Amino acid sequence: MPRDGESVVGALYFVAAPALELLAELDHRERAGYQRVTLEVAADRQLYQAVTWIAPPGNAYDAGQSQLAELAAHIRRCQGPSGRNADYVFELERALAELGAADTLVSELAASLRR
Repeated sequence: MPRDGESVVGALYFVAAPALELLAELDHRERAGYQRVTLEVAADRQLYQAVTWIAPPGNAYDAGQSQLAELAAHIRRCQGPSGRNADYVFELERALAELGAADTLVSELAASLRR
């Protein structure tokens, strides 16, 4: 989560409450190391309550401070209920670009996975 003075870039999706089935599906998909949290987000000069899943450092699935090549090799051989982890990295890089944002690690990982 961002600290004071920091911000994050992302997409905000509006769904009809209570969305229990959707939340259950996302809880299942994000079960490996992620925790569901509710937080306040600002969009279009308004504040909203939003739900997201965050993987805290040190969780059982945390890869730690791995070298880029080691992390890319791990990502290449792993997949979850939603598909291959490499595809997730590529989609994350694309989504960030669509939002006009970038993340150095995501870009470096994507480049390494393409090699």
